[in-house]
Amino acid sequence: MPVQVEELEPCRVALHIEIAPERVSEVQEKAFTEVAPHVTVPGFRRGKAPKNLIQRYMNQDILRQHTLSLIVPQAVEDAIKEADLKPWGEPEVAEEPTLTPGEPLKFTATLTTSPTVELGEYTGMTIEHPTLDVGDEDVERAIEQLLQSRASLTSVERPVQEGDFVTIDYVAHVEGEDDQSGPMLRIPGSADDPIDKSLLGHSAGDTYSVEAPLHTDETKPANYDITLKDVRNWGVPELTEELAQELGYETIESMRANVRARIQAQADTMMRDEVEQRLVNALREGSTLVYPKVMVEQMAGERLETLLQELEGRRLSLDHYLEHEKITLIDLEANMMEQAKGIVESQLLLSEIAKAQDLQVTQQELAEALGAEEAPEATEEAVNSAANRILYRKIMEFLVENNEIHEQGAADGESSEGAPEGEVTGEPKKSGLMSRLFRRKSAEAQEETSIEETPSDTDESTPDTPEEE
Repeated sequence: MPVQVEELEPCRVALHIEIAPERVSEVQEKAFTEVAPHVTVPGFRRGKAPKNLIQRYMNQDILRQHTLSLIVPQAVEDAIKEADLKPWGEPEVAEEPTLTPGEPLKFTATLTTSPTVELGEYTGMTIEHPTLDVGDEDVERAIEQLLQSRASLTSVERPVQEGDFVTIDYVAHVEGEDDQSGPMLRIPGSADDPIDKSLLGHSAGDTYSVEAPLHTDETKPANYDITLKDVRNWGVPELTEELAQELGYETIESMRANVRARIQAQADTMMRDEVEQRLVNALREGSTLVYPKVMVEQMAGERLETLLQELEGRRLSLDHYLEHEKITLIDLEANMMEQAKGIVESQLLLSEIAKAQDLQVTQQELAEALGAEEAPEATEEAVNSAANRILYRKIMEFLVENNEIHEQGAADGESSEGAPEGEVTGEPKKSGLMSRLFRRKSAEAQEETSIEETPSDTDESTPDTPEEE
């Protein structure tokens, strides 16, 4: 069977297939035999009429479709074997072939082929990483975030300032109507609101009058008699031995030591992630990868779908997210594609290393990861996820053990001056990694009474979404 292979793009080919007339006739006869028992001929039971009568009453479209269903898939399968191709996904036949009596059957099938990976050196590499030591300033910053999370509204003995929470009693006089009165909570700071503006500089106990639109009907002017009852603002508690004990520590010093240890553990996890990312980047630079672009498109689509689901869970729209991130939809799609490209290439490389080193996940490891009691009832998705995590850790442990990993400048004692662009250098507390650590943990510090360890993330994580306003 003549087959011509035309490369359309990396890992995408067109198979131009031609089937001899004799073979087409054989398949047509087989198709006729299989369709005939279902043809109704007047005066005969099904399948018992003469062949010439069956041909007259047989639906030719059905015969043609059945013939093609018998011959085309098999021909494509044979063509793939003959061309020694490894398919990735199902082949496609865009146009229905034309059956012409006595003529060969010609058609084209398109096929996505499997990626090819040529690993570069993946052992003996030198990987430098920045230092992430935790300093006193980092500890104090974390404790300050913790104290701020326990801030409460407390009364203040001073005149009203912008941003305060002020409780007032009011009596609103409107010409020709009954007075309106009651308590009201105001937050001074709006220059457009006469009442809010008038509160600035007054203190609790003050009584005064102000002209302002009626708060229940702004079309009506009113004269307000205001009595300022209370002025409150957020008060951050002072770090005392009593507060430290309330948070579960014996002393302030033991609290600082605990916070330092937790931050260092988080920094170590982030540093491990950074080392692993640099290992993968080095692999990508030294290896040759050819893969279908549909892999990247599918990965980008999955990431976008995850983002949309997260936004929906927070009752936010995509437009809100784009405005928050100050990007366009085109920017978002480009970012997703770039991140997906990195993920796909990393997965291909790590998978190839696992094959080369025969790194596998044992049933015992999988059972331990899932929990002995839950393992038999685990879903396929949970099993695959656990297996991927275990295999990833095995690959990374192999790479770390078989490559030179050291701090920047530690190998030759040189300073970090003149480091390549993009490398993290300088004092630890100023490094981009430490900044990322505190950005990621600041929200947690506002909710927890101590800094908790969390699973590591990577640069390919889903973009942060804005908090609901």
